[in-house]
Amino acid sequence: MVITLPEAAKLGTTDLQCGVIEDFVQESSILDRLPLLAIEGNSYAYNEEGALSGVEFLPRGPSMFVRVCQLGGAQQTPVSGRPRLDVHCWAESESAAHDLAALSRALLGDIPGVRGGATVYRVAEVGAHVAAR
Repeated sequence: MVITLPEAAKLGTTDLQCGVIEDFVQESSILDRLPLLAIEGNSYAYNEEGALSGVEFLPRGPSMFVRVCQLGGAQQTPVSGRPRLDVHCWAESESAAHDLAALSRALLGDIPGVRGGATVYRVAEVGAHVAAR
């Protein structure tokens, strides 16, 4: 049996239920028009799908990659700043990831100079993660 919110308010078993339903009716012009299903008990169980659909996987991604994110940093003037970068390296093994991190560190350290019309004066490493050996 499908009923509307105003009808449900009349059928509420407690003052709290009736009050909540009445609030829905007064506050929402959409919820007032949605049909409600009367159920026995305090829950309604149902299966959303009768059967699972097939699952497809995307091709495997790169075996190694580096993600660089700007976490903030001070902008000194409209055209200059001191961005703080967070660099994460992934690879198939911890050893390969370590080597990739070392290469990334070397390349970042080599940035000072004019790059794409922007002058980079210095690169400072802060809080590098060093794996225990």
